[in-house]
Amino acid sequence: MSTKQRMEGVPYIPKEWEKVSCPFCDASKSSLHERFGDTWQYTYVKCRQCGLIYQNPRPKYDSSFVHDAYEYYAEDVLKNLPDPQKYLEEASAQTQCDDCVAEILKYDTQASCILDVGSYTGIFLHSALKRYPKAYGVDVSTRMAKFIETQTGVKVFLEKYEDIQTDERFSCIHMSHVIEHIPNPKAWLEQSKKLLTGGGVLVISVPNGLAFTCRIKIFLKKIGLRKGRWEP
Repeated sequence: MSTKQRMEGVPYIPKEWEKVSCPFCDASKSSLHERFGDTWQYTYVKCRQCGLIYQNPRPKYDSSFVHDAYEYYAEDVLKNLPDPQKYLEEASAQTQCDDCVAEILKYDTQASCILDVGSYTGIFLHSALKRYPKAYGVDVSTRMAKFIETQTGVKVFLEKYEDIQTDERFSCIHMSHVIEHIPNPKAWLEQSKKLLTGGGVLVISVPNGLAFTCRIKIFLKKIGLRKGRWEP
């Protein structure tokens, strides 16, 4: 997608798609759960065997998709930020990141080093740095990685999480609303096992597709009272 297309509000459509089986149980039978996106170009299905909600078909997760979907999105987010340092402080408070870190520390008794996977603008890392002596981020967007490193001083691994090679070990690995966006969750769990210290904590947050609020949104879309379009 070109910058001109983005400015004119042309919806992003992935260049290539792939059909997949359930990433949890590998079953191939599913039923339609929800369509979403600017033109409802994306589809969630529900596995008939285990009940997992996943995207199928999904964009082919190659270098072209990573650039188009993440770099342009990052540019849109970052160009509209106010004063960066003030933004991080306010955003961390508004998203209860300080409370989240405090909750994690009830279980991460080592509290030696934390890794935030899918670091967005660094708001979680901004809070984590107040309580952890060492912190690292992971992102596939060069724009996001540069912004985080500049504003927080945290090193960001600029690569796919499953490909990271490091001697560092983490007492906590944190993933918030990111593992549902990647093609192979199992590979991420295996990587986490390698990177965690003994007794380390893995924290994963994902959206609840069966929550009451989600059910209401889907119902409103089905009867035409809610659009699938995303705001820029």
